[in-house]
Amino acid sequence: MRFSKTTLTRFRQVRFQGFEDRPHALGFSGSLESGRFTYIGLFCSQGRISEARFRCFNCISAIAASDWVCETVTGGSLEDALSISVPTILEALEGLPPNKVFCAQLVVDALRAALEQAQKKGCLP
Repeated sequence: MRFSKTTLTRFRQVRFQGFEDRPHALGFSGSLESGRFTYIGLFCSQGRISEARFRCFNCISAIAASDWVCETVTGGSLEDALSISVPTILEALEGLPPNKVFCAQLVVDALRAALEQAQKKGCLP
């Protein structure tokens, strides 16, 4: 299994992993039983995403994708975050091995769940 230099760098220099405080909105995707899961937490201020953080384990692809997504949505709007898709992640990471593309889908699903929760709570318009 080969990973791009971009993916490996993102994995080795992860910056958005873990929650120091309780996020305003939390999205989950995957299965705890299988160990293939991603949480994305959003902190919101003035109708924007002021910070995004993630939690997932043991997977280079999921960690790299989650870290990139959290960096990308931080400071952005709901519309910016909704524009993120699996192809966007694959392009940003210069691809993932075919058997790891599902990790990018887990991240997108967790992000969408967090955005939906943020909207329901009135944190995002």
